[in-house]
Amino acid sequence: VILKVNAWTPALANIDNFEEKFGASERSRALRIKTYIGARQFDEAEEELAKENHDDPNIIVLNVELMRARIRQIIRVMTQRRVGEKEDVDTQGEDQLMAAELKNYKSNLAKLVEKLLAVEPHSVQGPFIVDICDDYIEENKIELAKNLVNKFLEYFPDNVDGLLYKQILSEPEPGNISQQRRKEVEKIALENIADPARRLFNLGVFYYQNNEPNQAVVEFKKIIDIEALSQRADLELPAADQAKRVEGYQRLAAGYLLNIALEKKNWEMASSISNLAQQENVDGCEGKFFDARVSMAKEQYRDAT
Repeated sequence: VILKVNAWTPALANIDNFEEKFGASERSRALRIKTYIGARQFDEAEEELAKENHDDPNIIVLNVELMRARIRQIIRVMTQRRVGEKEDVDTQGEDQLMAAELKNYKSNLAKLVEKLLAVEPHSVQGPFIVDICDDYIEENKIELAKNLVNKFLEYFPDNVDGLLYKQILSEPEPGNISQQRRKEVEKIALENIADPARRLFNLGVFYYQNNEPNQAVVEFKKIIDIEALSQRADLELPAADQAKRVEGYQRLAAGYLLNIALEKKNWEMASSISNLAQQENVDGCEGKFFDARVSMAKEQYRDAT
């Protein structure tokens, strides 16, 4: 809990107390490393990681976290230095050193993720692939990026990040895609998601984020239509798991539909979603939470409470 609120000093104190009483454990050592990374005490984190088995998937994950944190830190510092700072010989030299350091960290990150993908693919997250592919594209290492994405998609064929970058990398110039073309490419990638519920939900979010609420409503409403979904469901999943997955997307879709209705002050649509929540409990409160949100939007505060 302490780590979730970024309370690094109390977290370290608790870890110290635990290890003084019971000795260091595998979990306490991992928590210490995570805390050092969160507190940007990177040298301390690196020192602790050096004591561990570098082939352990959990340690590889921590090394990935350390590399990503170091990269973010250097980019942050370089960005701050560029803002309102007059360049001179000293700052140019420092910038060159930081650029070299950044390149080294990015190279190490790519190696770590490749290693992790081989031994524990389920620990590899989409954002890892995004970061590395962006770097490969910037350096015009397109084949390396394609190989990484293809390996990732072998394990996660419906991963949105993987599908997006597969599509980007199929473009004639992956490093020179206009904003409009990237939007088109993203839509194509989402349409290639095999799972119907996931595809519809991600398309709905795509339209919503691109200020196309009417089209978003169309996609989200398809998810609410259980019968239509069942006709196109993934037959490889057991029925219970399939139903649970669809219900999860229905809850998310209902939340988006209510957001759109309230933003447009479409009270009829909002009432319809609230009624659905009462019938199917898609808000987790038998419709009471959605009803309260509608009342708040109408400034009917007494009804909301």
